[in-house]
Amino acid sequence: MQVTIEISRQTTKRLLVVAITPLTVLLGIAVSNAVPVPHLNFRSNDVLTADQLNENFANLNERVAAIESASTEHVVRAVIAAGCVLTSQFPASSVMVSRSDPGDCTVTFAEGTFSGAPTCMATSYGVNGDFPRYHYGVELAGGPTMTTARFRHSAIDNETTANAFVNEPFGILCVGPK
Repeated sequence: MQVTIEISRQTTKRLLVVAITPLTVLLGIAVSNAVPVPHLNFRSNDVLTADQLNENFANLNERVAAIESASTEHVVRAVIAAGCVLTSQFPASSVMVSRSDPGDCTVTFAEGTFSGAPTCMATSYGVNGDFPRYHYGVELAGGPTMTTARFRHSAIDNETTANAFVNEPFGILCVGPK
């Protein structure tokens, strides 16, 4: 399908529309149900003017905010450095981290972050040993509950097959109900 868009009164461009994904359609439906969206009806050989295009995007920020507020999931991410030190988090002030033993970190979610137990995953950023000699891993050792998740970070020395809990950085991502 070809669509003609008027960039200015003197210039027009033809675009080849390849595909519309199901997600785009679903987001469009969600947005159109939450916030009024100007509807432009045109055939494939019609000219879309600059004024029509601008009108279509006039309330874009309002429409995006409506999608975000309608979501039922909450996402929390954090990077935890050696010694269970919190180095970054999103959203701000969403987690606190405490250390009980080497490599044993408990993440406490701020009150109201989740209304039920989230699903959490962790990724090791193990940096103090050369690969392939050392293999780092992070395991979920407790929870998660709607208030906490406990992670243990370990390293395996592939030459000696020794396993030890280590104070190495890792990242977490938790998704759960608002």
